[in-house]
Amino acid sequence: MTFNYQIGAAAILILGAALRLIGLGEAPFHPDEAIHAFFSGGFNTYKYDPVYHGPLLYHLVSTVFEVFERFQASGQSNFSARLVPALLGIGLLGLVLGPMRPFLGNRGALASAALLAVSPSLVSYSRRLLHDSLALFLTLGAVWCLLLALENAANTERGRNARISLAAFLTLFLATKANFFFIAVMLGAFYFAWRLAGRLKISGALVKWVPPLLFFIVSGAAIVFPRDNALAEAAKTSQHHIFQIVAVLSCVLFGLWLLMRPPQSDEAQNKANWRKSSDATTYILALSVVLWLYVLLFGGAAQTVTQWVQSGQFPAQTFAQGNESARLALKKMLQYWGGQQGTPRLPGRHDYYFVLMLLYELPVFFAALGGIWHAARHRSAFSDLLLWWAFTSWTVYAVANEKVPWLLVHSVLPLALLGGLWLGQIAWKKSSLALAATAGLFFSLRGVSGVNFERAGDNVEPMLFAQTPEAFHDALRETLVQTRGDGRPVWLAGERQWPSVWYLRAKAPYLGESGMALAGVPTPSLYRAAVMEEKQWPQFQTAGWKGRIVDFFIWPRASWAAIAPQRYARWFWTRDTVPQSERKLPQNQWKISILSGNGEWSHATAVVGRP
Repeated sequence: MTFNYQIGAAAILILGAALRLIGLGEAPFHPDEAIHAFFSGGFNTYKYDPVYHGPLLYHLVSTVFEVFERFQASGQSNFSARLVPALLGIGLLGLVLGPMRPFLGNRGALASAALLAVSPSLVSYSRRLLHDSLALFLTLGAVWCLLLALENAANTERGRNARISLAAFLTLFLATKANFFFIAVMLGAFYFAWRLAGRLKISGALVKWVPPLLFFIVSGAAIVFPRDNALAEAAKTSQHHIFQIVAVLSCVLFGLWLLMRPPQSDEAQNKANWRKSSDATTYILALSVVLWLYVLLFGGAAQTVTQWVQSGQFPAQTFAQGNESARLALKKMLQYWGGQQGTPRLPGRHDYYFVLMLLYELPVFFAALGGIWHAARHRSAFSDLLLWWAFTSWTVYAVANEKVPWLLVHSVLPLALLGGLWLGQIAWKKSSLALAATAGLFFSLRGVSGVNFERAGDNVEPMLFAQTPEAFHDALRETLVQTRGDGRPVWLAGERQWPSVWYLRAKAPYLGESGMALAGVPTPSLYRAAVMEEKQWPQFQTAGWKGRIVDFFIWPRASWAAIAPQRYARWFWTRDTVPQSERKLPQNQWKISILSGNGEWSHATAVVGRP
């Protein structure tokens, strides 16, 4: 079995790596990718801003840029910028197949890794320079360490290492994204529930129905009590408040269900002796790791040391600025995170991720249904943690005001592990298993291809948000090629700077020795090319310029009407470019489209011109 496991694990890793690395640099940059690459490329002057998360990702990408710089003229490229999230996506599969294997079992680990390897959402956001691939890796690492900490006392070597590693994973997560707060509370709540399990002496057939029933209630409430997608109404409607109440009560009931599990004999013994087996040294070391990593990442310690080594003098000003940054980082993060819940920038319906799941993640969805029922009936600390993690993720992201497609991956990960745990236990006939696996693989790979290897930026791909279309990238590249040799700079409107600045960076392809003029009042005669808004185009047109009006970003959001068989089949097979007639549908006509009508399709245009 071990040999067969190794072959299966290797095959999954190779497939997962191929899907994450092949053509990694070909898709146009998302605006956020350009921002993250910009911060990473100029890391010596980086200052923490919670709007853009970080700074751990910027440390990692900056290091990759420096390594690539040793082997080529410019270390900054689409490929090198996206390499960190791609490798972390592969590393996530490694965590499932390696450290998580004892908890999932051989077949469960293979099934879970296979679901994750071909998941359209996980593949897509392992191929883009966003924070979520890193966040998923750190989340699973923290879950693994907590499981080891539950099994091993703090005064043992294994238990001490688990607790120190858990502290490190969570601190690194804090330096990645505000999702940290949810994961920390989720793990903390489970730890205390695990300690108290068995206090509620409730048993019987009803208990095993609690998790599936609560999943059904929250999902149903998300559909029945939607909120308006408009910014002004997103957090104010009565239906939103009703859903919030349902979500909170459901989480409380799920927490009570966790307490209903009678502890096993070894767990009871561990709990009885946990004070005796505790060890102050373990927790002191864990706290030291937390403080050291926090200061290193938020306090700019790396910049301080670099300047010290290069100049030979201690940079007192940089050190003082770093201390101030570290002191205020957590406060800024909490203020920003709380502000997003009060006044969201990107609101959406409670069932937003439910529709995305049905469009892209059907294999995970169906496997998770079996996994929820299986885990509820066969309880252990591991299965209970998976259920709690999956349920709270599904609920919290439905409540959260900001709705963007990359957050789907934070629900897909625990659901895929639940599904894999179940698939590893069932005894299907080989023909049935092969047929289901083939259908699931085909479905997932179609989604992976549509989002990552076709002209996804020009088509209907709700998995993408504000994606830069290939049409814009093509127009800018053609314009730079046509004006090659002209030493004048390229003018760039301030409202069209991201991701345009990435393609106009120093040593960028086709730019030559030209510079970039950003914003200000343009004088057409001074420039070889320009990227602007439509309202600025007449000034250049009057000067005799030629130009193309193209979509600058697109954001299709799918509706329940997208699931209608005929409409869904058209989208699934052809990935048709969205016609202008559908982009401008009024609210009362959205049911004829895969889109959701008013508020669910966004796009902006740009003009790419030259003399």
